[in-house]
Amino acid sequence: MGIPALIVSHIAGKEQQGRIDAQYERSLLLERDLAEAKINQAEAELQLAEVRKRQEPRRLIWDKFVEPLKSGPKGTAIIMYQPDDSEAHALSSEMWMALGSTGWRVSEPIPIPSDAVIGTLRDASPVLINRLTRVERVGGSAGVTIVANNLDEPMLTNRPDTAYLALETALLGGLGGTRSTLDASLADSVFRVIVGSRP
Repeated sequence: MGIPALIVSHIAGKEQQGRIDAQYERSLLLERDLAEAKINQAEAELQLAEVRKRQEPRRLIWDKFVEPLKSGPKGTAIIMYQPDDSEAHALSSEMWMALGSTGWRVSEPIPIPSDAVIGTLRDASPVLINRLTRVERVGGSAGVTIVANNLDEPMLTNRPDTAYLALETALLGGLGGTRSTLDASLADSVFRVIVGSRP
């Protein structure tokens, strides 16, 4: 093989190596793009799962809800739910069955009446009351609220075993959360459970 042939062979080899290097670089870029696309897809799937979870109806975790109620002191629960909210009604009905199965006295759930107000609002101006939603008028908010005449706090009252705490523990374990508010017009161990729209 002569010098011109070696030069041509050397040039052809460099061109081929250049094409191989360019293809390798393109494949690295494609792999990077694919990895980024997989990350974006995983993030989108997580967001979609969160949206689906928020859209699913709330359900009690039955065992975690009833256990503290079975073993704790009993009370009376008046269950009210956001009118025209089928999801709040379904959750109220589930609570009614669960509370009843544990020996609590419990009323069948009712939609919050349009004229119902919490004791502290009975003397409030109609202008103020009309600015509130039905749920707020009876002491509730989004989610589930316990309305009681006394929020037994074990650290303050040195009474760790009360009907209020049993109900609060049931809602925390069986639903994942609750709020509480006071209404001095309620009798001892009588609770209004307000089921508002999902938060």
